[in-house]
Amino acid sequence: SFLRRIALAALPLILFLAVSNAGDAADTNRKDVVVETVSPGLGPLIVNGNIYNSLLTLYIKKPNGELKKAGFSTRQADGAKEDTFYEIEPAGGEMIEGLRQGVLQMREGERAKIHIPSALAYGGNEIGTQGSKFYVPPFSDVVFDVQIAGRLGGPEL
Repeated sequence: SFLRRIALAALPLILFLAVSNAGDAADTNRKDVVVETVSPGLGPLIVNGNIYNSLLTLYIKKPNGELKKAGFSTRQADGAKEDTFYEIEPAGGEMIEGLRQGVLQMREGERAKIHIPSALAYGGNEIGTQGSKFYVPPFSDVVFDVQIAGRLGGPEL
């Protein structure tokens, strides 16, 4: 019938809209990475192709804006046994997209909180084990507190 043909013709558009809005219920209004400088860096901008020593702490951003430690830190002040550098390689494949985007807006020596929406963090993936020390629930916005100490092989700032 005529109505059935209209419904079938509209199906691709409905599926497109459903897929493109699939994460909206869990996403916040923010869709972009926001870099909040804690202390400015005096070194050069971070670029692809280099590896950088960094200290970082991962937080889950609750719906009310409160930050909760997710159980991962390389900073003694935030629960690590000692300060331990974490190597960040912006061009490497083992970094979530939101962290890559945020780090590429920083300078060597800078400390910043990088606010990352779920879609650019871990999306619908559960990271760690619920009830354990390290856990990030699915569809969580996260914040990385990152301090870029310097380029690997270069001076520490």
